[in-house]
Amino acid sequence: MTHVRRTSDGGFEVRIIVPEKLRSAIGKSSLTKRLGRLSKSEANRLAAPIIDEFRTRIERARLGGLDAMPPPPLAFVGAIAPVSSSLRRASPSKLMELFDGYVRER
Repeated sequence: MTHVRRTSDGGFEVRIIVPEKLRSAIGKSSLTKRLGRLSKSEANRLAAPIIDEFRTRIERARLGGLDAMPPPPLAFVGAIAPVSSSLRRASPSKLMELFDGYVRER
């Protein structure tokens, strides 16, 4: 079964039906995202990470761990902040102080 379908305006969208028993947890009967007007092959390429995101969201709801907020936009998933030059040369004790501060904030 494909999750990519053509819309009435000639574009494409990704759509996954939410299982009936999880609809109250997710708050929707289906998860959709517009891909825009592009070729079928390009739509399929762009759909893959979105389908994974939707399946992860459904699985989290199945396990009872669905957050109220949707996952972050795909552009930010896996983004790594650059390491400052002061951290690259930090001693192990300085790094532990930094980590302890992080733990206290959490």
